[in-house]
Parts: sequence; structure tokens; C-alpha cells
Amino acid sequence: MLLSFDPNPLPDVIPIGQTVSGDGIVHIPGNTGTAVLATAAINIGSAATLVARPVVTGGVPVSVTICQTNPSTGACLAPPSATVSRTFNTNDLATYTIFAQGHGNVPFDPANNRVRLDFVDSLDVIRGQTSAAVRTN
Repeated sequence: MLLSFDPNPLPDVIPIGQTVSGDGIVHIPGNTGTAVLATAAINIGSAATLVARPVVTGGVPVSVTICQTNPSTGACLAPPSATVSRTFNTNDLATYTIFAQGHGNVPFDPANNRVRLDFVDSLDVIRGQTSAAVRTN
């Protein structure tokens, strides 16, 4: 859980992730396959420009890219990249897809091996976060 306090209004992003399998695990097919994590996020705080930044934890051989998507179709609005920046107004909703590509075996260790999505402000303070376990199958 992340908790922050400030006397000034701040962005407060509530994100949620969904895996294809619905079990909270990004299942990468084989050691070099690619899998996705779909996410949606709403800002219930003040407006701000935020960066959506995918991160892999656990030191596993996985690389990640992200794109903001059309909420109706799921199509990327731009080619996937390392991060995506956007202005989040109050009550704005945005959707994203994270692409996780394997570069070797990723053992099943859901406490440590994860794909995480951080929403960070201009001071690199996390204003929202979601994650899912990652493994190769």
C-alpha cells in the first residue's frame, strides 16, 4: 500500500490490471514469448501530468513496453514505448496495455517476480500503482 500526505491537492490514481487468463498472472509463452497486461486507471485527485511507467521486479529476464489504448477497441494509440505521459484531469479515465517479453526462464514466484505499473508525477513520486505476477510457461 502506498500512502502520501501533502497540504496541497495531489493526483490520486487508482489503477487496476487484468491478465488474459484472469488469474492475476502474466503467462509468457515460452522463454522468448510475449504476453500482455491490460490496465485501466482513473484519477480521483487533482489534475497533473503523469508518466505511466512499467517496471519488472525480481530481477527476471523480462522486458516491458507500454501503450495507451483506445478504451473502446483496446488498440494502441501510438507504438509501445518505455513510458507514456499524459495529463490526467480529475475523474479522467485512461487505459493501457503492457507488453511483457521473455528473455529466458521466469520461475513462478508471485511475491517477487512481477510486472508493475507505476504512475509517477514530475518529482518521480508514485501516485498510483498496480501489478501482476509474471512467469514463463
